[in-house]
Amino acid sequence: MYRTVLALIPSAFVLALPTPALANWETLVHVPQNTPDRCSSDQNSGVVLLKASENRPLRMAAGSKIMVEVFGHGIDLPRTFSMEGATVTWQGSTGGAENVTRRCGAIGSVKLFVSLPNPQAGTPLVGERATALVIGDVRIPVTVILPTSYDRFAWHRFSGRTDGAALSPRTTNTPSGTTTVSSSPSIAPPQITVQSGPTCQETQTCGGGGTTGFVVNGPRGSTGIAPRDDFKDKTLDLCIRGRGGDVRIAGTRLEIMLPDERGGDVRDCLTRPSFADADQRYVRADVVGVPLNTTEHIPQIRASASGGSEATASTLPEDNGTASIQFNRDFMRTMIGVRNFRLLATNFAGQTKALDVRVQSVVPFGVEDISTPTQLASTGGIRVPRIGGGGSASPALAAPGALSFSLNLAPSDAASRPLVWQVLNPTGGTGGFAGLCFAQTEGTLAPAAGVDRVSVTLTRTANTACPGKTFVLVAAPNGRLDHQLYRKRLEFTLK
Repeated sequence: MYRTVLALIPSAFVLALPTPALANWETLVHVPQNTPDRCSSDQNSGVVLLKASENRPLRMAAGSKIMVEVFGHGIDLPRTFSMEGATVTWQGSTGGAENVTRRCGAIGSVKLFVSLPNPQAGTPLVGERATALVIGDVRIPVTVILPTSYDRFAWHRFSGRTDGAALSPRTTNTPSGTTTVSSSPSIAPPQITVQSGPTCQETQTCGGGGTTGFVVNGPRGSTGIAPRDDFKDKTLDLCIRGRGGDVRIAGTRLEIMLPDERGGDVRDCLTRPSFADADQRYVRADVVGVPLNTTEHIPQIRASASGGSEATASTLPEDNGTASIQFNRDFMRTMIGVRNFRLLATNFAGQTKALDVRVQSVVPFGVEDISTPTQLASTGGIRVPRIGGGGSASPALAAPGALSFSLNLAPSDAASRPLVWQVLNPTGGTGGFAGLCFAQTEGTLAPAAGVDRVSVTLTRTANTACPGKTFVLVAAPNGRLDHQLYRKRLEFTLK
């Protein structure tokens, strides 16, 4: 009998050993890089992501690349591991006896590295995909999620001053009574704020019962990292600050006031881009699982600009969450008045966010050009246009009449747009033949709101010395008649 009992003991011991078919799992933990190989409590060697008792899937952000340790009875025995649409690499298994020495409890565990592919802009518009982490015969349900919530699109803090005040006219008393617009003193931008659910540690892994929200916010699509300093050297803001222009952020609008002097180094740096950052949210993600300074799991946003061909938009190849807008050189060198543009950012799911861009000159109005005049009630004529002379050879005799010039105005939303004009001799000045050939050689205009064209009418005299004489009509905002940027001219010859 004694011999029979002893013979049965080994068989019973073999039956008591767990087999892969009988394995189960209890806890799934994320193991951050460089974490000591021990547990802080039973079945907790890092950050607990999910327990089997929660009876729900593990929610992983697309593009996550993480090390996990799964605890369970017999879970250390299987040697087959997989997940559809992902790469699973075995990193080692630990039995219950050894886990006791690691302070993890008398339970087995297996470490796996799980790598989900990075989503692309062409990814089908599906916010979630069900799959499973398979360990032998054990299946742990997993939901792969994409950042379908596109929560925020904001100007980078180095795109302009962020005091919140819009660029506004400030009256300056001058001999001509000019109203000018000038910039405000420099105000330091606020620190960047990080939006998130529970605080995420340096592994960017957040746990919490399936209700965690994670916001990718700030420059380079990261969380809590200060913007790269080299952005400052690329922005329009520092280019024109101190040169009579200004760039500031007012709510969701970037306001650019170009300086009056745009030559030299200013001319070249005026085409520098301004940056904006997009937030794409993972809704209720258990784990994002990438280092703080990378955003590979975020699909590249697409950027575009509207409002005119003068503006182009682009994204940064090294930053999936940043878009930029910049303007061509000719536009920035000659622009006067006010122009409005939009920077549009579209995420992979087709959701679009927009930011407004206002570009204006210091004096936010002016004349774009002067059209060829027309003859009114006169038997004489004109020869036009010529910058520096020219025209037909035989002028007709002049009789009293008038010439009508159209002034095409720059786009503007200014409530008041006082303009001045003068008729000059080719060598300058309003004396000489200008005063002999026209009843009036200077005047002012006050275009009504919404008007994009006004007329200047020059009444001719009957002076017989006037035919064949050349004159110049100039027009500009009040107080800027002598400024090359605002001063528009048309040379014409009387017949």
